[in-house]
Amino acid sequence: MLTPAQLTAIDNHLRSHLNKLKWLHQDEFIAEITDHYIDAISERMSQGDSFDAALISIYNSFGQSPGLKQLELTYWKFSAREFRKKIVIYMLNFLSFPLVFITVPSIVLFLMVRIKFAGLFLSPFIVTRFTLFEILLYSQSLLGILAWLFKKRPTYFGPFQPWAQKIAVPLGKTYNWLLFIFCMELFSSPILLGKAAPYSTTLLYIISLLGYFSYRRAIKAYRFTA
Repeated sequence: MLTPAQLTAIDNHLRSHLNKLKWLHQDEFIAEITDHYIDAISERMSQGDSFDAALISIYNSFGQSPGLKQLELTYWKFSAREFRKKIVIYMLNFLSFPLVFITVPSIVLFLMVRIKFAGLFLSPFIVTRFTLFEILLYSQSLLGILAWLFKKRPTYFGPFQPWAQKIAVPLGKTYNWLLFIFCMELFSSPILLGKAAPYSTTLLYIISLLGYFSYRRAIKAYRFTA
């Protein structure tokens, strides 16, 4: 049985030393490898080795820093692959009852509006603004997915996690405001008010809002164990 001081020494070895030197990055992997260290060191100490000798021996048995880095990379790839499988399962839930009644009409209506704009309105004003609307919508969705990943898997992006989070979160807030302002400008445009398109675009916007709140409830109710 290791003493608290010895457990602290192992933690310092893996977190403070290796992490500080940028050899290890993922807290989940460090926590798992710590358990292996504890078991292996306890076994060697029961055979008569000192704690320091056992610690060095285990560190060497893992291949020192290159070996631990390779193990961390393998762990990260496996963990990310399993989580992607869960994302696919999660997204398929939107095609099941009752969310399917929001998902399918939203997709169909969006395609109808896309065709309507492409076929009936050749004005550069319409083409430019609807293209911008699509870019904002897709970008907001992507940033929303990234923010959700940050919350569910704090180490999903490995060493790039802090930088990705610093960039994506402020951008997400900015895109929310831009999308809101642009929707108001688009739907109140005098060029569109005399056409049939405002009815379909407004309906699309309403369905999107309903889907947004429904998806939020679904996300809160769904829990990942990866």
